[in-house]
Amino acid sequence: MNKIIKSIMALSMVFMLSCEEDFLDINKDPNVPFDANVEQLLTGAQTRLAEANTTGDFISTPLMVYTHQFSARENPDQYGMPASSVLMNNTWMYMYLHTLPNLDAIIAIAEDGEDAEKWTNHAAVAKILKAFMFTQLVDIWGDVPFSETNRNLSGIIQPKVDDDKFIYNECFNLIDDAMQMINPNASISGDLIYGGNMNSWLRLCNTLKINMLNKTRLVKSDIQDWSNKMQQVMDSPIGFIEESEHFEMYFTSSIAPDQRHPGFASGAYAGSQLTDYISPWVYEIMNGLTFNATENPFEGIEDPRVPYFWVNQLEPGQYPDNPHEYKHGQFLSIFFGSIGPYRASGQDKSGTTAGIYPVGGKFDDGAGGALSISDGTGAAPQKYLTYSDYLFVRAELAFKEDNDIEAAGDFLRQAIVASLAHVDNVVANSGTSQEVPVLSGMHDDFIDAIMDRYEDAAGEKKFEIIMTQKWIAAFYNPIQNYADYRRTGYPVLYDPNGISVSPDPFDPEQPIVPTQLTRSFPSSLWYPQREVENNPNIIQKGNQADAKVFWVTQ
Repeated sequence: MNKIIKSIMALSMVFMLSCEEDFLDINKDPNVPFDANVEQLLTGAQTRLAEANTTGDFISTPLMVYTHQFSARENPDQYGMPASSVLMNNTWMYMYLHTLPNLDAIIAIAEDGEDAEKWTNHAAVAKILKAFMFTQLVDIWGDVPFSETNRNLSGIIQPKVDDDKFIYNECFNLIDDAMQMINPNASISGDLIYGGNMNSWLRLCNTLKINMLNKTRLVKSDIQDWSNKMQQVMDSPIGFIEESEHFEMYFTSSIAPDQRHPGFASGAYAGSQLTDYISPWVYEIMNGLTFNATENPFEGIEDPRVPYFWVNQLEPGQYPDNPHEYKHGQFLSIFFGSIGPYRASGQDKSGTTAGIYPVGGKFDDGAGGALSISDGTGAAPQKYLTYSDYLFVRAELAFKEDNDIEAAGDFLRQAIVASLAHVDNVVANSGTSQEVPVLSGMHDDFIDAIMDRYEDAAGEKKFEIIMTQKWIAAFYNPIQNYADYRRTGYPVLYDPNGISVSPDPFDPEQPIVPTQLTRSFPSSLWYPQREVENNPNIIQKGNQADAKVFWVTQ
């Protein structure tokens, strides 16, 4: 063996010595780019941030269960999720290891690289995305590493954890810096969100700020000059995002490479096990039912968004293959907190799952049928902050800060109208071959019914209507819903310690499904276990119920 190694080394020396004199004068590997491509860095950061927010193998799956738009048999049930959860670890990793380095690299190139001025707008967008990403990290985990991240060259490989209030204040500063840097007359490339339109990014800055101010309205003293910030953003001539400027990133129908929405490219459409069911709670709220949602604020009002949000696999009159827990007509699901005998019954081709609006799947035309990969395209956006979301923020501020009930109602109506329009927009961009009805302008009776309910409600009940409609409009945006519930206590969530009723039970003599709750609602999530193990500066929380994000006051 030693002879072989020596022979190879000798041949290598002969090869090197036989090359041209300047062979060793090369400073750059010709096969590896020396300079980062800024456009590709931005595209990569936007893609990874979107993936970190999705369902499938990321954090949105358990948070959809926590906010009762999904039901699942696995760890998220009863508010469980261990620190070792791959879903949580993946989101942390995609934000810190895939998104943040790209954003910081763009910022560094604009500050110190060649042709720095050329990349100023890119760096501004990177700062905006960095601020948004870190507010998400805070909203999920509370105190997280911030100031010492990406300091490897300085010898810092185990960054300290920063106070969540400090991070939020720094995120305001990042957005202000970005606004000062932006040249609105110059577009950029590599931008998958606004196609390089810097005026849209400017309006997003104000929209992100008013959203952050709204989230912190109960802890104003924790945010430097909260009142002045609010006044400045309200008086800004730049304005806020407009109807066509949703802050979202689209997944496409591409299969090779697979760029479809992760919620589509898994589960029932992909022919694999169905693990995420549409919750009976959101089903009843949106259909005006009261079997379990006995205090449904929209009792008797059927929401026209239902067949866009989810799709039933059962055909009319069809009975599921296995015993079930919750069935109403063609809708089939499982209960949160179930300990019933049919909790584990497989319903892969019977259960109700995500439809065309959230994942680019199938519009529910009422025919039913087991789903396959051909029943959709996977083209759908990862929503961060839609125009509808912004209007709901304005409704909350009008109601809680200005005590202007009429203005809050006006914003509520506008927000619902915008939500219906957004559904139409997503359908129009999905590439579906189905005939899908248009929502916009076709359901004034539904909107009027919601507004009549708002007018008739008294006091805090009006606010519950606002926040419950926001929860509905933000279907498949559970990081926002998770934050809203901890801030406001709305929407009212399903209590499995009550009586769980199946409206169409397998055994008509046993309409009650035993359910229970053994854990408290988590005020923040565990730190990913591998981060705790690898970084002594990250100390695992004692429990999730008491480890509150700074803006949580309940």
